[in-house]
Amino acid sequence: MNTLAVLLPASRNTADHAYAVSADGASMASHGSAPPALLPKTARQQVVAVVPAALLSWHRVVLPRGAHKPDTPRLRAVLGGLLEERLLDDVDALHFAIEPHAKPGSPVWVCVCDRAWLQGSLKALEGAGHHVTHVVPELSPLPEGADGELPIPRVHVTGTPEQPRIQVASSQGVTGMPLAHAQIALAGLTTEQSSTIEVVAEPQVAGEAEKALGRTVSLMQAPERWLDAARSPWDLAQFDFANAGRDRAAARFSAALRDAWAGPRWRAARWGAGVLVAANLVGLNVWAVNEKSRIEARKAEVRNLLTLTFPDVKVVIDAPVQMSREVARLRQSSGNASNRDLEALLSAVGGALPAALATPAAQSSLALEFTAGELRLKGLRWEMASPDGNRWFEQLRTQGFEASRQGNDLVVRQGAAS
Repeated sequence: MNTLAVLLPASRNTADHAYAVSADGASMASHGSAPPALLPKTARQQVVAVVPAALLSWHRVVLPRGAHKPDTPRLRAVLGGLLEERLLDDVDALHFAIEPHAKPGSPVWVCVCDRAWLQGSLKALEGAGHHVTHVVPELSPLPEGADGELPIPRVHVTGTPEQPRIQVASSQGVTGMPLAHAQIALAGLTTEQSSTIEVVAEPQVAGEAEKALGRTVSLMQAPERWLDAARSPWDLAQFDFANAGRDRAAARFSAALRDAWAGPRWRAARWGAGVLVAANLVGLNVWAVNEKSRIEARKAEVRNLLTLTFPDVKVVIDAPVQMSREVARLRQSSGNASNRDLEALLSAVGGALPAALATPAAQSSLALEFTAGELRLKGLRWEMASPDGNRWFEQLRTQGFEASRQGNDLVVRQGAAS
C-alpha cells in the first residue's frame, strides 16, 4: 500500500507542501512539493502528516494516578497544570500529545505544539481530499530498552549550507539548534553515548557536518526522514483532535485492509491463503465424491440383497421398507409370530409387568385392546405399583418393544430397532 508522507509547512502562507511517496512504507519512490490539491493521490494510499521538529517542544512529566486515560478533558487539564510554568504561551492555545502506552506514576514524554496552526494545516489537507491517517512528529525521543539500556542517539544535520542545523534525538528528548552550537546540543549526552552516536546529514550540508563534528556522516535525504517518521508509533491526534482521530482510525483500518488485499508486503500471505483455500476446496470435493460413491455402493448392496433374497420383487423403490414388508409377509405365511403379533406382545408384557400390577386386585378392571401391532392395557391400577415399578419399561425395550403410559393405560408396540 502506498504511503504519502506530507511535511506540514511551518507558515500558513506557504502554499506548497513537501512530500514523499513510498510503495511499501520504507523505500522512497518519489518526492517533491505541491499544493494540497495537487499532491499525489491513489486509490490505496495512507496519508501521514509530519510535524516539523522545529515546531515541537518536548517535556517530561509524571502522570498522577487516575489521569492516564487518553483523550479525556481531565488528562488535558492535568497536563496543562503540570506544564503551565514551563511554557511561554497560554496552555489553552497549545496542543498536547502524550507518548504511546503511557503509564501513571512513571515519567512520560509530552509533545507540545500550536493548536491553531495544527488544526489549520490538517484542515487544508482534508479540504483537498487527503484523509490523514496519522499525525507524527518529524523526530521524537528514543525509548529506553526493556532493561533500562539507553538507546544510541541519532544526530540529524539539516538545512542549507548557509544555515545548517543540528537536531539530536535521544532518550533525553529532542534538541535542535544551529550547527555552530553543536557542542551545546551534544552536551547532554553521556560519554558512552557521545562515542556511539549515529550522525546522518542531508547531502547539501554533509560537508559542514563533518567539519563541525569531526567525523564521517551518513547521507539521508529529508524525504527519507519523513518516511522514517511515518512509521513512528506516535500519533499527535489527541484531545481536541480525537473526533477527527476516529475518522483517521477508520481510515487506518481501511488502509490496513487495502494493504492486506493488495499491498506487496502481504503478497506471500495472500498466495498462501489462496493455496490453502484451493486445497481445502479440492479436498472437500474429493471427500464428497468418495462419500457419495460409498453411499451409492451401500444402497446397491441393499438393493441386491433384497432382489436376491426375494426374487419376486422386481422394482426396488425403498429397499429397507420393502424388505421389512417381505419379511413380515414371509413370517406370516410360515406361521411364525413376530413382535407385532398379539401373542408376542402379551408374552413380553406378562414377563415384564411388575408383580404388584399382576395381582387380581390390580387387574380387576383390566381390559385389552389390540390393533395393528399395538397392545393397549386399560384400567391398570398404577398406584399399587412400587415407586420404581417403571423400571420394567427398560426390560421391554431390551426385548425389542416400546412401552408408554397414557393415563391409566399401558401401550406396547414393536420397537423401531426390530
